[in-house]
Amino acid sequence: MDYLTEEVLHQQSEQVRTFLLQTSILGRLCGSLCEAVTGQSDGQGMLEQLELANLFLLPLDDERSWYRYHHLFAEALRFRLTQAHPGLLPTLHQRASEWFERYDFIPEAVNHALAARDFERAATLIEPILYQMFSQGTHATVRHWLLALPEEVLFTRPSLCLLYAWAFLYVGEIESCKKPLEVAEHTWRAEGNLSRLGEVYIFQSSIALVQGDAIRARDYAQQAWPLLAENDLINRCNYSVYIGASSLMVGNIREASHLLHETLMQCQPVHLYSTLYTMNFLAEMQIVQGKLHQGAVTSQEVISKLAGRASIHSSRAYSRLGRLSRERNELDQASQYMQQAITLGDQAGQDIYMSPIYLVSAQIHWTRGEMSEALATLNKAEQAAQRLGHRRATEQARAFRAQMELAQGNLAEAERWSEEAGIDVNDEPAYERETTYLMFARLRIAQHRAEETVGLLERLLAADEAAGRTGNALSVLALLALAYWQMENLEQAMRTLDRLLVPAETEGYVRVFVDEGAPMQSLLATWLSSPAQQQGSMETRPSAEYVRKLLANFPLTKTHPDRRGKGPRHGETDTSRSPLLEPLTTREQDVLELLAAGLSNAEIATRLIVTVGTVKTHIKSIYGKLEVHSRTQALARARELNLL
Repeated sequence: MDYLTEEVLHQQSEQVRTFLLQTSILGRLCGSLCEAVTGQSDGQGMLEQLELANLFLLPLDDERSWYRYHHLFAEALRFRLTQAHPGLLPTLHQRASEWFERYDFIPEAVNHALAARDFERAATLIEPILYQMFSQGTHATVRHWLLALPEEVLFTRPSLCLLYAWAFLYVGEIESCKKPLEVAEHTWRAEGNLSRLGEVYIFQSSIALVQGDAIRARDYAQQAWPLLAENDLINRCNYSVYIGASSLMVGNIREASHLLHETLMQCQPVHLYSTLYTMNFLAEMQIVQGKLHQGAVTSQEVISKLAGRASIHSSRAYSRLGRLSRERNELDQASQYMQQAITLGDQAGQDIYMSPIYLVSAQIHWTRGEMSEALATLNKAEQAAQRLGHRRATEQARAFRAQMELAQGNLAEAERWSEEAGIDVNDEPAYERETTYLMFARLRIAQHRAEETVGLLERLLAADEAAGRTGNALSVLALLALAYWQMENLEQAMRTLDRLLVPAETEGYVRVFVDEGAPMQSLLATWLSSPAQQQGSMETRPSAEYVRKLLANFPLTKTHPDRRGKGPRHGETDTSRSPLLEPLTTREQDVLELLAAGLSNAEIATRLIVTVGTVKTHIKSIYGKLEVHSRTQALARARELNLL
């Protein structure tokens, strides 16, 4: 700074020095602009003179119409200008703003008006272009501008208030939306401006939708519809998206299918982001219907429309492809898709909306046996859902946490989740909580209380099949087959398994079986060895080849077809390969290795994200299986048996 000031700036003539200082406020320079800012004539000649003198001026085009200063030189000049002529800065920025407005460079005109602290002028410039900029995806610029406006300016302009709310909803800052939205609603209601009031209701519907409240989203959208102007095509598109999405979220699949397909036709010629929103909901609906291949095609179309641009829409589409790849047990491909999903979501700055994306990522890590990564990502999913106030996403994250605990043999943790979930086998299950009820049924089966959950599962199945939720029905059928299997009702178990296998084979489902672990492996092995599977035509029976493929995807475990689902849990060590009569579970092996690393019980609990009491329970079980009475004896015995 000293060098540039003393050795460069002070060596120039007064005219050049003044020109340099006053034009240093500009990010780019041309002759006419420099003349407007400095009041000097022959701006182009001065720029050419500075370039010839090597005064850190860089041309931006081949015609040498536009230039910029080297950023370090510009910084030194602005520092000197601020010290020597602080009162001149607003005037210079004002002149620059007026020039940029005259030549229709509105964003730069806004920036200079804000720098001049002429907030009324800035607001006047912003208002007509803000929605277009927002629609083009320049959300960060929009938020920067609106935050720069003082409340006394912002709150006198209801249109800016509404756009302010949209800009902050984009990044999930719901609280920041409330006051400007109230101002807009109050102003337009007092003015009797019904069409703009309809826009407020559309916005309220959007908030409800991102928080997972389908009923409230539908109510606000229906209030908005009769108020919206006929030429307000974008908000009419938003209305259609929100009505279709709310039908999907409450499980009304047939209505959602009709509405979302109509919405897609309506939105495609009008608004890209409404189109992408609709397509993502369509893809979700197709998965609920059990149409996995269709869901993948629709997701690829979303990605294609965005052509690599970072967006929560492309992030969700990649996440869905990861979920579908995981279902087919193509885990490397699933991981690649999830890396793209998370990268695009991060780049879009919309991490608060990524709870379902993090949840899928956690499921893929878990499937690959990457437990620490699964837990860390699951924590992100739950935190994002809670920050957004999305109850359903929070419940789904907690249900999967319980599933992970159960798969690791941590029955007590899963039971604790069940108590907190506040559900009962006699409930009439709501569609919005289906994931929670399925996990509850899974827990009851693990507790050898299958008979208690059959009624609940039958009610879930009837509701899914009546609504056309074939994909969801497959998950219910898997647990129902295991419940009958545990109850030793072989005929009903096989009949239920047939109902599951036929549609599952068509779409290539794998994990809906494999995730249920050794009991499902035993059930499938029994089906394969049953003479009944040879009967019936190929149109009505699943193929033995498909069942053999499913069995090949299970981990190597010793199955016990006669134990009715009482074999090793998913992820447990194969008893035929273990040196112990009763092998250590995966979680007990984790605890043993941390004991060997010298960690205390409290440190182990922190590392595994469980309670100290759970760690003590695992240690007691390890001691029993190794037939020892102390940590030292356990580690010595484990090394003898090559368990460490």
